[in-house]
Amino acid sequence: MFANARYTARKLHMGPGSRLVIFTDGLTDAVNASEEDFGDQRLIACCATIPPGIDAQVFADRVMRAVAELVIWDRTVR
Repeated sequence: MFANARYTARKLHMGPGSRLVIFTDGLTDAVNASEEDFGDQRLIACCATIPPGIDAQVFADRVMRAVAELVIWDRTVR
């Protein structure tokens, strides 16, 4: 996709209870009818409410539900 892109390998120590959340900009760029995006801060806040030890699929489902609540709920209220 980016012919001249350069990447650097890094090591990161993740302690017990740490999470690595990988997502595309489509998640944070999702907008509601008021043109308010989900954004990084909502994603961070959402992730912080999910307890440690939750299965990855359940984690993903909760994040997607939060996005849907912002995008879909706003459209049904109007």
